[in-house]
Amino acid sequence: MTTFHFCNSKGFEEQKKDRDAVSRLLQSLLPEFKNMIDQALEVKMRILNENKTIYQLYKDLVIDGLVSAEDFWSKYVDFEKLTESIKKQSIG
Repeated sequence: MTTFHFCNSKGFEEQKKDRDAVSRLLQSLLPEFKNMIDQALEVKMRILNENKTIYQLYKDLVIDGLVSAEDFWSKYVDFEKLTESIKKQSIG
């Protein structure tokens, strides 16, 4: 949980208005990020399902606790290249 402290020289009521404005902004932005995360997870699952070598590497490194899932996707797998490959397969 994150705690925000709002400071406004105009007083407490203005601090509450600032807080409410930030709250509304975050509520409008969070669903967009959730969709992005869901799409990325879907692509990663598809990569693991379609590529036995990457799946085995994932099991050996991530499931066994040697590296985090974030490190796996950023350091051991060319996620951008595989994503492009999947997009081409879907189109063609």
